[in-house]
Amino acid sequence: MRSRIKIHIFASMLSLIVSNAIAETFPTISGNVSSQECSDALTLARSMFNSKSTQLYAPLDIPENLNSNLILGSSALDISGGAALEADQDQFEKVPQFGEESIRSVYWEKNITGGVRIAVKETSFGWRGDMYSLFLIDSKAQKNEFLQDLQESYGHSKYTALIGDVWRPPLIFLSKQTKRKWFMSVGQPYDFLAPWAIYINSSEAFDQSCTIKFRPDVKLSQSLLPNPVQYFAHLLDETMGPGNDEGTLQPTARLRNHVQDVWANAALRPWALSDSDTYNSTEEVNMALAAWSKTGSSYKKVYAEIIKSYPVAEKSLSYFYINNFNLSKNQAEKIAKWVLDIAYRAHYSFPNGSDYFRYDNVNTNPWDVKN
Repeated sequence: MRSRIKIHIFASMLSLIVSNAIAETFPTISGNVSSQECSDALTLARSMFNSKSTQLYAPLDIPENLNSNLILGSSALDISGGAALEADQDQFEKVPQFGEESIRSVYWEKNITGGVRIAVKETSFGWRGDMYSLFLIDSKAQKNEFLQDLQESYGHSKYTALIGDVWRPPLIFLSKQTKRKWFMSVGQPYDFLAPWAIYINSSEAFDQSCTIKFRPDVKLSQSLLPNPVQYFAHLLDETMGPGNDEGTLQPTARLRNHVQDVWANAALRPWALSDSDTYNSTEEVNMALAAWSKTGSSYKKVYAEIIKSYPVAEKSLSYFYINNFNLSKNQAEKIAKWVLDIAYRAHYSFPNGSDYFRYDNVNTNPWDVKN
């Protein structure tokens, strides 16, 4: 009888933990929501949010019913090779920045609407790819004048970028109905489920007309999840170490950024997780953490807590999915088990002698079976 009472109390506590379910339905939009352009942006946002893309900025899943055409941007996820922009040649001229031998370009708007011209500059940053800046230039300014300023200004250009030095290029559209251009910033890749800022052309300029958000305003994505999952995430983070003095590659920081994406999707878009979010198998992680735990008494304590808290986190996550996604108990348990395993493994990249891409195109997410 006592054991039954304990189980009942435990289940009740879990229900209370997840009772503060995320009330809002994302994505949400604010600002000039009645405009055709903001309506299109929201349509695209919903398509990306509901897609299986880990990131919301790429690969782009543009709906057939979108009333705008993409005229400058990149639909690919990996653009680290640089020169990733795809341009509508009727709308933009691709101009080498520093002469014909230049490896990077400026995309110069041909057909001006209103009093300003759009120009997008790509700047090479080596192995990380390019950074992108969008300028709104007075329609009277000449192309050669702008290019010369870029070449001679050495960081002190008289032209100020509206969207400056971002790792993901802005997306520029042309509305089929209004015939107006509009563009948006999709945020930085290191900001999980970053908001989109949409700018619409008026008679003389572009104004930020609306903003689309994909999540509540929280610092850490795991805070969107029940307390036992947050505690489990904290323990896993402790095993990763501080990541100090790791040079320009910053492997630990990059892993932490990736983990934030994984926890965010676990909370809001569990269908978007896949095996490709991981590097190691569960067995490899288990073995590596067990070996790590033997290297210090404090490590042994953290490892013991991980083992202890894992099933509690998994149970609370299943309740979370029942409450937030109207799943049956059986469905929620299957998905919670799989999602927590992905999140667990996503924290690490232990050497394994295997092909780095062995999980590419592998997706055993049980969400598909649910549907």
